[in-house]
Amino acid sequence: RVRMNEIKEVLNYFRMLPKYKGYSYLEDAIQLCREHSEYLTQITKVVYPELAKKYHVTPWSVERNIRTIIDKSWQMDRRLCEGQESRYNKFFEYNVIIRPSNAAFISMVVVRLEENQGVLQGKG
Repeated sequence: RVRMNEIKEVLNYFRMLPKYKGYSYLEDAIQLCREHSEYLTQITKVVYPELAKKYHVTPWSVERNIRTIIDKSWQMDRRLCEGQESRYNKFFEYNVIIRPSNAAFISMVVVRLEENQGVLQGKG
């Protein structure tokens, strides 16, 4: 079973706040994709509908709320990183120049967590 604390650490690292609905949706989407790697290519067709059932909302609502929390995080990172390397660049270890799509963000987080269990250690 995937450790949810590890996923929460990543979301907190990106300054994502649990007060947003998208936080829980994104947390669950990452967990599902870590447990079922084939879901990484089926975010729209499988992950959103599964989460929509769980939370009694529409798949569109799941997608929109995840997009919103990624967007807010991205904007905050751009504002706060002036003159410093962004958290997106540090975490993903390459120059992220446009806001990642929901599927891209989920995929990149899953890959990084699988590559390196202690990826957040020493990253500020």
